[in-house]
Amino acid sequence: AHAPLVAHGPYRFVRHPNYVVVVLEIAVLPMVFGAWPIAVAFSILNALALYVRIKAENQALAARSA
Repeated sequence: AHAPLVAHGPYRFVRHPNYVVVVLEIAVLPMVFGAWPIAVAFSILNALALYVRIKAENQALAARSA
């Protein structure tokens, strides 16, 4: 069962709005405690993971609409 893609709300601006929140959490929370190196390291690791994940999700969505 294929549900239609959501194209309103935050999805109008960002295809994966939850990832924006996750990126902010990973970057900001360690900085609240003064842990800048952890914020930088985990942000880099998260960026790499999101690159792979978003690429796979976009391919799956493209295949679904083809």
